[in-house]
Amino acid sequence: LMKRLAAAMAALSGLEEIVPPRSLLTANPSDRTIRAWNDSCSRSNPLSPPEVTKLVKALGSGKLGRISICEDGSAVFDLSRSKAKRLLQNAGEDEMSSLVEGWHFEMPESLSAIPS
Repeated sequence: LMKRLAAAMAALSGLEEIVPPRSLLTANPSDRTIRAWNDSCSRSNPLSPPEVTKLVKALGSGKLGRISICEDGSAVFDLSRSKAKRLLQNAGEDEMSSLVEGWHFEMPESLSAIPS
């Protein structure tokens, strides 16, 4: 439904080209936004930036910028395109399974609300 609504809005606005991927946090075209959550996070039990930092650095993210916590308890942050791809690949590798057990990562197309 969201994709159809987005396509309709693009058509109405006269947009004729596909918008290239970019950060959902800063709109920087060289960055990608990653969303991380685990099985126990929720609105009442949100992730903390230090726990996210520790895990994603272990997965090879390198230096991280700001980590924002969404209203649903998940975390979002930006990485360069290549580091984001590497993080998602590393998270899916068998030898990392014990480290990432219960954790989930994605490059979202939209974001949950981030409290100000």
